[in-house]
Parts: sequence; C-alpha cells; structure tokens
Amino acid sequence: MKAVILAAGKGVRLRPITETRPKPLIPVLCKPLLLWHLDYLLTNSSLFDEIIIVVNYLKEKIIDAVRKHPLHELIRFIEQGEELGTGDAVYKAIKDLDDNEEVLVIYSDLFIADKELYGKILRTEGN
Repeated sequence: MKAVILAAGKGVRLRPITETRPKPLIPVLCKPLLLWHLDYLLTNSSLFDEIIIVVNYLKEKIIDAVRKHPLHELIRFIEQGEELGTGDAVYKAIKDLDDNEEVLVIYSDLFIADKELYGKILRTEGN
C-alpha cells in the first residue's frame, strides 16, 4: 500500500505565517502537522511500502523536515510544479502506480487528533 501526502499548497489564508514556512510545517501541539501524519503512519508502517509526499511551495523546508524521521527511507517526493489543484497533485502521485495498488491520500494540513483514526480507515474495505 502507498500513502500519498498532499503538501504542495501555499497556504495563502494563513499569511503571514506561511510566507516563510509551508503550511504542513506549522506546529500544532509543538509538532509540525506533517510530522503528526508521519508518526501516525509509523504506527502502521508494516502496511506501507512507500510514502509519497507531493511538494511545491517551500519544498526544501519540507524535505529537510522529514529527512530525520524514522520513515525517511520509505519517502519519495514528487514536485507538483504548476499549481493545478488537489486532483492534479493526486494524479501526479499515483499516475505510475499499478491499477490495483491501494492508496491512502492524506491532506497534510488537516490535524487528526484521534490516534486510532488511521487504523480505523485502514481496516475499512472498499473505496
């Protein structure tokens, strides 16, 4: 299974905070949002063979932030390039995958407080 984390947006509604920091790196409870997602994936890491993070705006900061994470060897970055929305970002992440590949798509800017939610989602059959 693959996990796709969408982290390419500019976060314009959060300016001026996002002028120097990408939205996925805004801290919530003293930890960047993106790292919360990676930590949740870590608890289910046996289910994933790859984590794809779609980046664009301030991508170097995002790449640097995850280099030290225990899952860094599973992570591949894809640059979205021209900002054409969520559908385009997902397409760029999954276009080369097998048709039968299972994919979990995660919005990097959503904070999920329920630690068990990922497990519940992963146990759900179907779309």
